[in-house]
This record gives sequence, C-alpha cells and structure tokens, in this order.
Amino acid sequence: LLHRAMHIYPFLYRFHKDHHAFKTTTGIAAEHHHIVDSVANAIPTFVPPLLLGVHPLLWIAHMFLRTWESVDTHTGYALPFTPFRYLPGMAYQQEYHCFHHHSNLGTFSCLLFDHLTG
Repeated sequence: LLHRAMHIYPFLYRFHKDHHAFKTTTGIAAEHHHIVDSVANAIPTFVPPLLLGVHPLLWIAHMFLRTWESVDTHTGYALPFTPFRYLPGMAYQQEYHCFHHHSNLGTFSCLLFDHLTG
C-alpha cells in the first residue's frame, strides 16, 4: 500500500522517483532510494515486528527473506529456482516488476496485493 501511495500522490512520488531512475530492474535498483523513501519503506518493515514483540531470530529470518525478495524482484531475470515464484500472488513477479520500472505502472507490491487493492 505504501509503494502504491508513493506513485499516486505527487508529494510522495518526488521522493520515490529516485528508485525509478533505473528503467529496468537491476540489483542496485532494489536499494537505490531517496532517504525519505528509505525511511518510509523501513516503517512497515521494522515497526510491526517491534510492536508485536517478535522473537529476534524470527525477525532476522523476516529481514533475510524481505531483503532476498527485494533483490530477487530487481535482478532483471526471471530465475526459475526462486522460491518466491511458488508463493500465492508472487509468480512471475520479476517480469511484472520489470514492467513496473519500465512503464511506472502496476505491480506496486506482489500481484495478490495489487489485485486486492485495485
């Protein structure tokens, strides 16, 4: 939802547009952000586990998978062995996210969230 808001509202997009300086997905594009975009992305990543008192090992596993998924989505390749391809709403995520960077449309999150949020 936050990523979608970054595209819908011009005030927020001015911070997110640095990430879209790459018109194709590359590993470095996954981490290329304006500082405001980085903080905005960190809030939903860090705050819920901290508020819920998640065990540190579970939080480390969450961060590992979250980072892996972000880099995997931005590789520019549809790797056949990625485990994310087999999760609901995540199949062909790399292809769709490449389209998102190229056209700046759609695939704001995983396809499941895109479908649920219109």
